Amino acid sequence: MVNGRAIPKNSTCLRAGDYLPYLRSAFSTRAAPDDSVESIFRPLIAGRSLLATPTGRHALWAFLQAAPLREGDEVLVAAYNFYVIVRLLVQRGLRPVFVDVEPETLCMDPYDLAARIGPRSRMVLVTHIYGHTADLTRIGKICRERNLLLFEDCAHAVGTLHQGLQTGQTGEGALFSFGVEKIINSLGGGMLAIRPELLKGSRPPQPSVGRRLSLLDTFTRFTYTVALSPGVYRNVLRPAGRALGLLSREAPRKVREYFEPSKDDPTYRFGYESRPPFKMFMAQMQSRQLRRLEENVGRRRDLVARMRSGLQRIEEVRLPDMDRHGRANASYFVANVPDPFRLVDHLRQCGVGAHPQEFLDCSQLDQFSSYRADCPVARQASRSTVRLPSFPLLTYRDADHIVEAVTSYFTRKIR
Repeated sequence: MVNGRAIPKNSTCLRAGDYLPYLRSAFSTRAAPDDSVESIFRPLIAGRSLLATPTGRHALWAFLQAAPLREGDEVLVAAYNFYVIVRLLVQRGLRPVFVDVEPETLCMDPYDLAARIGPRSRMVLVTHIYGHTADLTRIGKICRERNLLLFEDCAHAVGTLHQGLQTGQTGEGALFSFGVEKIINSLGGGMLAIRPELLKGSRPPQPSVGRRLSLLDTFTRFTYTVALSPGVYRNVLRPAGRALGLLSREAPRKVREYFEPSKDDPTYRFGYESRPPFKMFMAQMQSRQLRRLEENVGRRRDLVARMRSGLQRIEEVRLPDMDRHGRANASYFVANVPDPFRLVDHLRQCGVGAHPQEFLDCSQLDQFSSYRADCPVARQASRSTVRLPSFPLLTYRDADHIVEAVTSYFTRKIR
């Protein structure tokens, strides 16, 4: 560890008061009223019904059930993605058609999208990956001209703006996620934003799971969030990880994947009852954090701008144009490098948490071999993208240390 620093790859930086709704809830399993979520997010998202869901994937599933889609219909989806999104399409009986991504943003390429639309195409699922805005202007126009449904994956994109407005309002629906890695962390929960006419008077049910499972699920997320707060990570988690050998590339695979879950699980199948329902304390936690959203985004963008300035001097590092189609929220900060795994090994030895290969080219995964496509930019992104810290509690010295650690890796390679 260099200079005694220990920086986690991510921290949502909840304040002590943000935990109070959870602690006061006495681990309640009661579902929150939908109107609590609707009232909280109404200032950001207009003209949509806003429904609380257990997770973001539950929101997508609810939309797929409500939308006028038939088995065998095609859904165009970005190849560089989280495999679970594609799995839900397949499980619903739909056929994913993979679309390549823009090298500048890593979001769906509208020109490749237009070329892959066929007679059975019915929907476009666009992901604002890493909080970068996809080209909604062109994609929205294509969907209108070709009479395609448009759904936005805003799991990373609370606080991401397109034409000055919160993303999630261009198409027929959008999902939001509030898990422990997200910019708004309520220890779980999700939200579906959907055009009211698609609901047809019905609302997705809340799952019913055992109290013990519900308590354990929430407590695990609470523990994970606390563990990644900078002080606990520096003084407890990282020393324990070093002692157990979990920070090296040679660490046992199963142990490492407990902390960094696999991004390709071919056995995964979505189950509506797999997660506890949205709970009342989650909306209360979100309300507290939303009041600080602009402050949160502003601080992240300031830190990312500082790190980008330093990393742009390194020839081997390529940085996405995160504001190409709107204002990114900087909830994820990524770079493209020749060998992300070796770089991450070096960064961990320097006390910097990072993650290689955050997402994959789903068009090349064996579990989707029936839908395989050639998406060269997505394939390259899968091989070269590394995630670096960008959370608000970083200091300028921390940001400079991250740049120095990356620089030292490439300087060492040259030598």
